Amino acid sequence: MAQKFVLRIPTMTDDRSKQRAVHTVARVYGVDSIDVELKENKMTVIGDMDMVVAMKKLRIKFCKVDIELSGPAKEELLAEEEKY
Repeated sequence: MAQKFVLRIPTMTDDRSKQRAVHTVARVYGVDSIDVELKENKMTVIGDMDMVVAMKKLRIKFCKVDIELSGPAKEELLAEEEKY
């Protein structure tokens, strides 16, 4: 079952740090999609992956990473299907 995690990375302030964060999370097995909001320093990750592994890799690069939201991503997929 796909999980949705919203992460806050305070040190992600420019395009280069955004690329580093996306590249780091994309290497984790099971990631389906990554969405980054640079103005709010937030990253949304959806997929069937081990979030502990992703957090460890991000903390090596960025030191401070906070989890704002975690839960199933099924609700969002159902909402998209109802639109069509």
